[in-house]
Amino acid sequence: MSLNLAVILRESAKRDPERVAIILDSFKFTYRQLDEESSAIARGLIARGVGRGVRAVLMVPPGPDFFALAFAL
Repeated sequence: MSLNLAVILRESAKRDPERVAIILDSFKFTYRQLDEESSAIARGLIARGVGRGVRAVLMVPPGPDFFALAFAL
């Protein structure tokens, strides 16, 4: 079984949800927050036809949105 980063994120969120996953300047994302945000974005992408095998481009400035979108994809 191969694991990808999204699977590792979900497992980390289950194991230690309040642990800080990302720190950017003064902004902090816990594993739970990052998992919830990226899952919500993924559901929105799927609803719009962006699923497995579809090529997508990330065009957001570096920051919390970048990480949430990257994990969602």
